[in-house]
Amino acid sequence: MSAPRAALSLVRLMPVLALVGVSAGPASALPDLRAGTPSGWSGPLVLRGTADATPFSALDSPVLAGAVNCFISSAVQNAGTTATTVDASVDLRVDGVGQIFSTTDLVPPGFFSVATNDVLNIPGGLHTIGEAMDVTNLVAESDETNNEFARQISFTPLDIPVEGLTTRAAPPDRFGGTAGVVGPAFLNQDAVRTPPAAQPWRTIALRPPVGEDYDLALYDASTGITNGFRTPLKQSTFGTGATDFIINNVSVGGAYDAGVINFSGTLGNYSIEHRGSAGIVNTGQTLAGATLAVSQMFKLYEYTYVPDVNVPRVLIEVTGTPGQVLHVAYYNQSTTIASRSEALADAQSDASGRAYLDFPVATTGGVRHDAIVVYRDQTDGGTDATTFTLSIRQTPADLSNAQLPGLTEPVNASTGAASWTVNPTTLNGNASGSTMAFYYKNVGTQSSGTFQLDTRLDGVSLLQFGASSLAPGIGSQQAVGPLTVRGGRHTLSYLADATNTVDEVLETNNAYGRQFVWTPLQLAGDTPLTRAMPPDPQGGWSEIPNSVTKYNNCDGLRSPAFPDGFLHSVATAVTPGAGSDVDLDLFALSTGALDGFATPRATSALGVGLTDLVYAADHNGQPVYDIGVRRFSGANVPYTIETVFSTEIGFATGLPTGHSTILAGHIVKAFRIAVLGPSLPFAVALDNLSGGADLALGVFAADVAPNEVGSIGTALPGGLADANGPGKSEVALVTAPAPFSSYAIIVWKHGSADLSKPAEFELRINPPNLDVAPTTPHVVSFALAGGNPLRSSTRMQFDLPQAATVALDVLDLQGRRVRTLAVGTHSAGSHTLAWDGRDEQGSAVANGAYFVRFTSGAFQRVSKLAVLR
Repeated sequence: MSAPRAALSLVRLMPVLALVGVSAGPASALPDLRAGTPSGWSGPLVLRGTADATPFSALDSPVLAGAVNCFISSAVQNAGTTATTVDASVDLRVDGVGQIFSTTDLVPPGFFSVATNDVLNIPGGLHTIGEAMDVTNLVAESDETNNEFARQISFTPLDIPVEGLTTRAAPPDRFGGTAGVVGPAFLNQDAVRTPPAAQPWRTIALRPPVGEDYDLALYDASTGITNGFRTPLKQSTFGTGATDFIINNVSVGGAYDAGVINFSGTLGNYSIEHRGSAGIVNTGQTLAGATLAVSQMFKLYEYTYVPDVNVPRVLIEVTGTPGQVLHVAYYNQSTTIASRSEALADAQSDASGRAYLDFPVATTGGVRHDAIVVYRDQTDGGTDATTFTLSIRQTPADLSNAQLPGLTEPVNASTGAASWTVNPTTLNGNASGSTMAFYYKNVGTQSSGTFQLDTRLDGVSLLQFGASSLAPGIGSQQAVGPLTVRGGRHTLSYLADATNTVDEVLETNNAYGRQFVWTPLQLAGDTPLTRAMPPDPQGGWSEIPNSVTKYNNCDGLRSPAFPDGFLHSVATAVTPGAGSDVDLDLFALSTGALDGFATPRATSALGVGLTDLVYAADHNGQPVYDIGVRRFSGANVPYTIETVFSTEIGFATGLPTGHSTILAGHIVKAFRIAVLGPSLPFAVALDNLSGGADLALGVFAADVAPNEVGSIGTALPGGLADANGPGKSEVALVTAPAPFSSYAIIVWKHGSADLSKPAEFELRINPPNLDVAPTTPHVVSFALAGGNPLRSSTRMQFDLPQAATVALDVLDLQGRRVRTLAVGTHSAGSHTLAWDGRDEQGSAVANGAYFVRFTSGAFQRVSKLAVLR
């Protein structure tokens, strides 16, 4: 950027005191180096386009071209009363960066040290040229604060013609060297010039380096070294990585200077592009195969049309490659100069690659010449070549779920007559008489024509029918019923234009869905009930607005109230049909049609064909709660559900509690035992006497707090036994009981293969042939010990009768390992591990279902765990 500096000349031009007009008698007898203006010079720093300056004549050139050699002459003045005794350093700087470094000779008072015709090559734009004296601070001076001088010079930019795209070195530090400028200082900037062009529209655009932020400003063309690049006509200041552009109507201007300002970032190359109209487009036209070339930032089109009262709105669509975001912006002909952010309408493409603008246009007057810009940011999918389709047409129909004042949301439910204005307070489940009411509207500017309308319950079609054509701005109210909806939470939704026959502005606003709660079916105690498979838990969710919190659709039931005034534990078990999997949730009571069956208090989510169980331990005599049964997998196979009350049993150590039976078609039995004295480890043996069913055994806390609830996963440590198979006995060793005054012991059939089998069994507490030491379990067991569904963390427990090798892994539904929680040899005893819901990389896993697999020798247990944050 520079050539070696010419030799310094020591010149006695005039006494310095007379030059600056100060009186004699300085405060101290020291040198004072500063910038000074010798006779015949324009100033301390003179820039010329030719190398003809002399120590006695150095005048600025009126115009300096950028990116070519210019010649700088500089003067250093000793304004003190004594000579310098050492050489002083002189540094010539451009935008605060040193370019030429040299030293003066010894300078007597009243003399100048001058250098002429040093060579610099400075890009077009506005730059700060500075002179720093005694930068190494070797000269003791009477004034150390006046050793820097700077001035800002406009260098004529190089032209970038229409259709030009070029890469340039980074613009300078926008504040570099400006501290030395006397008077107002402006931002340093690199620049190009856009010459006059014949097209009615043109645009200048800037792409910064990756991860950096440069800004764009447009100025009237500079005409000399002291004007231009001061007050912008327009600026575009989008953020990091964004394309900045400025569009102007050529009919109101000629040549402009485009300045590029380094707002933040390293000194990387940037691209700048100048384009006029790529062509003229009209209403009703489709331009397929339009291309953005490699690194091309935008395409500009002149949109010409004759205003028409029958075409009040137009739809501009840009369709590109999915995953590569394109933007479209619209400017009307009254625009003189506008930035990217000042478009009258703008949009960016969605996941499908479509961007659209639907906006009003002039309906009267003469021919219009508006502008459409299609552009991209480098962060939107790269700078490779890409193609798109641009179409312009009168805004068509648009079937929408628009809401109107005084109406409910576009879908409503009621018991009895349809209602569009009042939300329901109660919806009767498991009985005919529900009605679905819904509302939709044509918010476009053309008639829709006839179309198909589909109403849905939990994502399954209720009724499809042909709907009449809607004129622009006209809505329609419809109702479907009577319906029979099972109790629980369900999604009602509709989809207008289900067969996609209507040409529309937007195809994604044709649907709407809402979730409602129907009163659950009351269960009878100790009475199994077989029900049809629950709905898809997420059926219809795609029609519910994204902003709405969604909860699982489910079949809803309600536990019975206690038949007497005694304390009970209440257990509810569900056994799926063969080859299917349903999960069980326990909820607080729902109180209306818009609440309930939302966040479960307890969840049981075992695998295919396995019985799930939840329970409640009562303190106040009325632990009534709602039960939700969710489909997890499988076809429409019925499931069986049963709620039972506990039987109070006393016990003597080692003695059986008496014969109990779970009949064929029944699932579960529950017992309560009172514990007196210290809370010591104890064992519960289940003697499977007859029937061939595979029975499972769990021991749970029965009075921690009023209405304490839980599931299989919340059995007490060591209190879960389900390892020995059909017809076999089980032993649960509670190794670390809390100081409860009573416990619940629940026995249930393992799964769907056992439902039709009767079972007869006895329970024994602390049988004498078992070692009940707390540190040595008698069998291998594994259980989810708490937190299902996982919201922040969960616990898992496994028991080992002796030291053994174990593996404990979390798997996704495809069987892929998500996290290994334990591996290797573990000691005999009870072990509890926690999982925080993160994978091996420490990232939080997505909501959904997972499997927890425990293996030790021949023993393997797979449990299902839900993650719901």
